[in-house]
Amino acid sequence: MCKPKKVKGRSSRLLRQHFPHLKEWCPAHLWSPGCYHGSVGQGWDVVEKYISTQNK
Repeated sequence: MCKPKKVKGRSSRLLRQHFPHLKEWCPAHLWSPGCYHGSVGQGWDVVEKYISTQNK
């Protein structure tokens, strides 16, 4: 399993335990299924391109 998915899963469980009202606010998924991997040296244009292609 991808490490970001583990982080998302674990953090989702912890947040829902501490804040039960989150189940009402978003019952299915707390985080989106995708993830972005980039280095510190990536330019802002790379991030903007990633964001702009998310709904396609």
